[in-house]
Amino acid sequence: MYNGTADGAPWGAKSINGYIEDGFVYNNDSKEAVLGCSIYKSGEINISNGVKTIGKSAFHDCKAITSVNLPESVKVISESAFSSCSNLKNVMLSEGIERINEYAFYNCTLLMSVNIPDSVTSIGVSAFEDCTNLQYVNINSGVQQIKECAFRRCKKITSITLPSTIQNLEQLIFYGCESLTSVKINSTYLKTIPRSMFQTCYGLTSISIPYTIESIEPTAFSWCTSLKTVNIPSNSRLTTIGWEAFAHCGKLNNIFIPDSVNYMGNDVFFQCTSLSNININ
Repeated sequence: MYNGTADGAPWGAKSINGYIEDGFVYNNDSKEAVLGCSIYKSGEINISNGVKTIGKSAFHDCKAITSVNLPESVKVISESAFSSCSNLKNVMLSEGIERINEYAFYNCTLLMSVNIPDSVTSIGVSAFEDCTNLQYVNINSGVQQIKECAFRRCKKITSITLPSTIQNLEQLIFYGCESLTSVKINSTYLKTIPRSMFQTCYGLTSISIPYTIESIEPTAFSWCTSLKTVNIPSNSRLTTIGWEAFAHCGKLNNIFIPDSVNYMGNDVFFQCTSLSNININ
């Protein structure tokens, strides 16, 4: 049993009714891992089966952690749970996790790959932002929502497939993913390409816009300097293309604008110096 002060607990907890196992403090009442780094340090950590939540900032800035294994009992990874674990390379997310909350793995600069299981429905704000060595991301069917800046400045991601279950995307999700070359959007629910979603994705060469998309918001693809091809289907529901949506796409050479479009903002194709053909119905 552990009935004591959670010294160093970043959320200001004063006492915990819990127990210690393998050096970690667990809360009896909430089945939550609440404190790890300040009392125990190890290269690989294994969270006890039965734990439902990884608590807010529980392992924040634990620089000795290199690998994390989460059991199927875990449902929620809370805010900043593993943020700034600068030596974390491997994370095993088990089937059963439902939410990866804001800043959960923010600034884990050595994290190289992540598999988002089918059970996850939501990826929070800046969940993997500034994971600058993250190369492989697999987002399985089940994810319905990805919030703003979730993968911002993950500079080594090369490909992304958004599953058919995606219903809502927010701004700046892949901003600054400089190595991103391939994007597939399979969703039949999605209506918007959000603001600055792919801005400064310098490696992106082509994109196919799903027919369900009604709006491409401002700066969505601006500064995609390698973008050559934008495929918009003739049966598209697209009505709005926001300002500077394709600005500074210097290699874009032609584009088809379907007759569903009734508004185009300022400077949509600003500095598209190779653009030779615009087909506007």
